[in-house]
This record gives sequence, C-alpha cells and structure tokens, in this order.
Amino acid sequence: DCQVLWNVVTNSDANALSVQWSDRNILDNNTASSLGGVGIWVSDSDHNIISDDRASGQTGIDISTASHGNLVRGCNATGNFYGIYLYQAPQNTIRDCEARGPDTAISINDCSNNIVSGCKAYGSNYGIRLNTGSWNTFSNNTVLGCTGSGIALSYSTDNNTIQGNILNGNNGGISLAGSVLNWIIDNVLTGSTASGISLGESSNSNMLESNDIAGGAGSIGIRIDTCTNCFVNGNNISGCQEGRISRPG
Repeated sequence: DCQVLWNVVTNSDANALSVQWSDRNILDNNTASSLGGVGIWVSDSDHNIISDDRASGQTGIDISTASHGNLVRGCNATGNFYGIYLYQAPQNTIRDCEARGPDTAISINDCSNNIVSGCKAYGSNYGIRLNTGSWNTFSNNTVLGCTGSGIALSYSTDNNTIQGNILNGNNGGISLAGSVLNWIIDNVLTGSTASGISLGESSNSNMLESNDIAGGAGSIGIRIDTCTNCFVNGNNISGCQEGRISRPG
C-alpha cells in the first residue's frame, strides 16, 4: 500500500522503477528512464495503479509473471523493443495510454482477460499485438503509421474482441493468423496498403461485422485465406484496388 509519486529516475542501467511481490500500490506522475532495462516493471504483483507516468527503456512498461488486476492509465511508454508489454499477466487494464516501440507499441503474450482501451499506438512494426490468449478486449484505440499490422492476433488466440478502433496509414489494418472465434466489429480502417482485414492460417469461425474500410493503393478490403466458417456481414468497403472481398485460390 505504498504511494510512489512525482519521482524522476533517469539513465538507470537496470529497471528504473520496480514493483515485485507487492500489491495495491500507486505509481503516479513519475518519470522512469532505463538505459538497459525497463522503465516501470511489475512482477508477481496485483491490483496496482500506474497512472500518468512517463516510462522508457528497452521496454517502457512491463507487467509479467502472474500479475493481475493492475491498472495502467494515462501513461506514455516508449521502448527500444516494446512500449507496453504484458506476459502471462491476466485481468489487467491498459487505458488512455500512448505507446510506441520499433517492434510493437503494445504487446500481449500468453495472457487472457485483459482490456486495452482508448490508447494511441504508433511508430512501430505492430501497433497492438496478441500472441496466444483468450477473452481479451481491444476497444476504442487509435493505431497509426505501423509498418506491419495495426492490430494483430496470432498463435492460438480465441474469443477476443476488437471493437471501435481507428486504424489509419498502417501497412495492414487488422490481421489474424491461427486465431479462431474472435469478434471484429465497428472498426474504421483507412489507408492500409495491404489488406484492411486479413484472416489467414486457419483463422476459422471469426465474425467480421459493421467495419468501415477505405483502402489505399493496391490494397484488398477483406482477405480470407485458408479459413472456414467465418461470418462477414454489413461491412462498408471502398477504394480498394484488388476487389472488395478476396479469397485466394
């Protein structure tokens, strides 16, 4: 039950601020900069509030190792790899944050029941990426200028919701690979140079509904490849060079 407020920790060789085996702490309005580690690191710790902090390092903010019920709110996170990184950390909320990192702005790995909402992700390969996880929600985020996909789900992801996001100027908009039973609803995707929404590698039984897709030059509105039992309904697709809905082969 500690409060860590208005501190400045810069040029640390290790993690700048660390919370380990400690619950219900508040980290607010800190500046945490690490040269060789993580700006703010939370491990084996539950129900902490990390708010309005500026964090940078190899990863800006890292929540991992069974940490659950944490709230990351209003933070600015910049990393040499990831802006915000979750690993095996369920039931956390990331809200109203700004994140960037050359690999992924917000990366979630082997996690379930997390919420990412109202965030801005930009200047990365992937804006928001989930590798392995269920029942996560990605809503009302803005993803800009990514060289890969704005939002990507891959490798045994199921029952996740991608809803109400704005994606602009990314190479690909929303992409799924090896992902089943997900909901992609009410998103606005503009200026993608590859596909607005892409389903591949046995991404079966996904629902795509009421998305607004305006493609860039050479793009495909919705691409479905090696998938079955997908439901595509009520989407608005315009400005795509290679057709509106494409299923190779």
